[in-house]
Amino acid sequence: MRVVVIGGAGYIGSHIVLEAIERGYDITVFDDLSTGFKENINGNVQFIHGSTLSISDLSKLFKQNRYDAVVHLAASKAAGESMLEPAIYAQNNIIGGLNVINACS
Repeated sequence: MRVVVIGGAGYIGSHIVLEAIERGYDITVFDDLSTGFKENINGNVQFIHGSTLSISDLSKLFKQNRYDAVVHLAASKAAGESMLEPAIYAQNNIIGGLNVINACS
C-alpha cells in the first residue's frame, strides 16, 4: 500500500510513519518543515518538501505519484496562539486542509 503522510515530519506524523513502515507500507512524507523536523523523517521513506498552502506543490505531489491512502496531519496546533492569531490558523488549518482535499480529488 502506498501512503502519503502530510505533516509526517512532526511528532505524531513521524510515529505514524514508523508504524506504517513496520506494516510494510510504501511511505511518502510531504511536509514544509515549518514545525516538523527533517531529523524526524525515517531514511526509508521518500520526502517531498512542500506546503498545503501551495496548490502547485500539492498538484505536483499528486500528479507525480499515486497513493492508496492520504494521512493529513499538517496543522498549526498552539491553542493560546490560535486565539491571538486566528487568521493565521484559519489559513493554515482550514485553507490548507481544503487544498489537500481538492488535490486528492
